[in-house]
Amino acid sequence: MHENNSPLEHLELVYEMNRLFLSFLQGRACRGVECLGLATPVCALLRTATDAQLDRAAGLPRGLFRIDCDLDTRAARALERDSSELIALYSLQSKLLLSARHLCSQNAHLAQAFLGLPDRTLVRLSCLALLELATLAETACLVAASFEDEPWLWRELLCSENPMDLRRARLIALQPRAADMNAVAEPGLRRLR
Repeated sequence: MHENNSPLEHLELVYEMNRLFLSFLQGRACRGVECLGLATPVCALLRTATDAQLDRAAGLPRGLFRIDCDLDTRAARALERDSSELIALYSLQSKLLLSARHLCSQNAHLAQAFLGLPDRTLVRLSCLALLELATLAETACLVAASFEDEPWLWRELLCSENPMDLRRARLIALQPRAADMNAVAEPGLRRLR
């Protein structure tokens, strides 16, 4: 029997996942390691961000990360050779995958809205056993930064203290991304041809 969690409880989970991801990225930025797709200026902002700035950015009601479990249709990113980086990435991915799986099992619609999960990833996460999840987390880089092509959004989230700027960034982040809409629309378009 599923627990009857409210959307606010699910949103709190997204905030926690965002904060975990930001802490991970900040550590990478401080060590000079690539920040999972973020531009160099955003990495510089992360390097100097305070805990208050990271907490404020984590309050975005949308995942600051993307999870891609569909390894067959995307180019696998090369994993770092440094074992400490591999361990840190595995730890992050395990926690994010487990949390995303929990959210998917509780409410698939909210998981898609809050995490921007493609349908295939949503289905795969919902069906994964815990052992499979752990294996998946160590086999490839499944997590990347969201909004990597929009450094201005990251800048506003990390630097702006103006409530109106933050509200605008949150509203924009909740809008469907063109790439996400194309991925959903493509199968339907193929049938029309």
